Amino acid sequence: MLFRSNIGFYAVLLAKAVGEKGQIIAFEPERKSCTRLQGNLTLNGLTNVRIFQVALGEYTGEGKLYFSAGDLVFSNLIGPRGTNMTHQVVKVVEGDRFREAENLPAPRVVKIDVEGYEYAVIRGLKHTLSDSSCELISCEVHPTLLPAEVNPEQVISLIKSFGFNRINVRRWRGVSEFHVLAHKAEK
Repeated sequence: MLFRSNIGFYAVLLAKAVGEKGQIIAFEPERKSCTRLQGNLTLNGLTNVRIFQVALGEYTGEGKLYFSAGDLVFSNLIGPRGTNMTHQVVKVVEGDRFREAENLPAPRVVKIDVEGYEYAVIRGLKHTLSDSSCELISCEVHPTLLPAEVNPEQVISLIKSFGFNRINVRRWRGVSEFHVLAHKAEK
């Protein structure tokens, strides 16, 4: 499962890696990026990716996806990061309920890159991430974009609470972001 797939860089790579017998589930709420994601999959002849034009979170409803007019890569659901921001109203779904409603399998690997919204996405996936078949989480954490009441340690603690006991944290893109790679190790 890929959360915030953007235009499909990772979706294309992972779809090729898992082959025709594997499946990638991709979530991209922003209209233009979702269209480009589908175009990139088509261009690469990939049919093993299911795309959902929704944002995952801990509730079901609507949210404002903020971005700079010329930059859809760094959009977020937390709030504007500057003065030259615009937004698009997007559908937000609670991950566990959506997975159940769409009859999606529990993922083996989850990649999360949601520009400060990671805590909400993870909370909305508590049953999915607790499932024994979910073995790995790759999550970018953006401390400066997290809501004021959430800190990076809470994100890592939440991941651990679902049975992920091998946690590797590395700085990513300088000092403001880091990458969490979490495994469920055999006991």
